[in-house]
Amino acid sequence: MPAYSNTGPFTTNAAPGISATFLNNIENFLDSIMSASYDSHVSSDGSGNVTVVSLKLATGTIHALAWGFTSGLTNAGQTITHGLGGIPTAVFTQFEAGTTNTTTLLAYISNLTATTFLIATNTPFVFTVRWLAIR
Repeated sequence: MPAYSNTGPFTTNAAPGISATFLNNIENFLDSIMSASYDSHVSSDGSGNVTVVSLKLATGTIHALAWGFTSGLTNAGQTITHGLGGIPTAVFTQFEAGTTNTTTLLAYISNLTATTFLIATNTPFVFTVRWLAIR
């Protein structure tokens, strides 16, 4: 960002008056900070919510995240609608706290599509599972 040189101090009805040089310097400075911070792929709603097209990390890119939970999960499985706008790259699961025998309890993810995936367990017992899907 280019440095801005102050023109003031300003006093009512005294020099320095407004001049083309002064106004051009202000406009050039504003252009430089706006072009450095403005990106048409980033927006915010004024309430602390930021929307970005993708998040580029040092080791990859995240385009979308979705999370939720499903109760009543058994080996019959449940179809989850994730809303990622594409096939998830990864899906993580966590069984509800207090679930017994979690050392042998597994969650299976299959049938990944652009809108859904299937989550099931290796047991007919009923569980609540939290899930996180990343694209």
